[in-house]
Amino acid sequence: MTISLAEIFDESYYLAQNPDVVEAINQGGFSSAFQHYQLVGASEERAPSYLFDPQYYAQQNPDVVEAVERGEYPSLVQHFIEVGAIESRSSTFLFSDSFYQTRYPDVVTAVEQNQFSSTFDHFLKFGEEEGRWPIALFNPRVYLERNADIAAAVEQGQYKSAFAHFAQLGIQENREFSQFVNLDYYRRTYASQLTQFYRTSSLEEVSLAQTFNHLQEIGLSQGLNPSPFVDVEYIRNNYSSQLTSFYQTSQVTDISFTQAFDYFTGVGLQQGLNPSPLIELTSYRSKYATELTSFYGVQSINEVSFTQTYNYLTSIGLEQGLKGASR
Repeated sequence: MTISLAEIFDESYYLAQNPDVVEAINQGGFSSAFQHYQLVGASEERAPSYLFDPQYYAQQNPDVVEAVERGEYPSLVQHFIEVGAIESRSSTFLFSDSFYQTRYPDVVTAVEQNQFSSTFDHFLKFGEEEGRWPIALFNPRVYLERNADIAAAVEQGQYKSAFAHFAQLGIQENREFSQFVNLDYYRRTYASQLTQFYRTSSLEEVSLAQTFNHLQEIGLSQGLNPSPFVDVEYIRNNYSSQLTSFYQTSQVTDISFTQAFDYFTGVGLQQGLNPSPLIELTSYRSKYATELTSFYGVQSINEVSFTQTYNYLTSIGLEQGLKGASR
């Protein structure tokens, strides 16, 4: 199973982003949006969908740009579907191959067994609609739970998935998209880093999309925290044995802050690892067992997962003034 150009193409997205194509089709110049993309759009490096960003791909892969210029590939997207995805190159900052492998070992196995050509191939064909996480910063289930109008739109077929809406509109609309990320907090806490990076004197000139991109591409790698509940430096330092075992290295310093965050959101939280020195999940479960079992409609606290405990703590529990740590 390999990726085809048609699979990575989204007609509604393409037409919305390219009004000149709409006009060309109306005038009879092209029979469809996909025909325009095949004949013209791909070589012009237009984005075929929210799943492939030519500008991002070019920035991340200067060797591919050179290969296209030499005529080895007709376009960046052609390189990606033929080679890039298999080489685990990211097509957009909204999909992380390394995180997807960390969170979904079943996909890794399926790729090894040649059921899919790459992890991205799995996400494209099944993962997106199954509600799997494309990156550590985006939780499809939380996105739908906290945005009822989007859940209804997806149910009605207006959007293919929660991720489809998020990639196109969610960031700009400042929608809640993860229990691990708070963009308002990130902007307030790291205003100087953001304004310096984007070369502006005012934080108001830094968009929410730029804020998210900075967090994803730069902030996490520097150990900046995505929310007041997650301390990536604490996670890396406090769970060095788990991290070195998982990433198969002898030194925790070989593990980036981004990898530590990916591990926590993909594996660690499910095992009961704490996200910061201010939160002790095991103690919280014991202390507020009555509230947790009542909220989740179960009889025993053992039926409430650490993930559910964290979600409750950072939302309902916070509103009720329940403290997260016993230290």
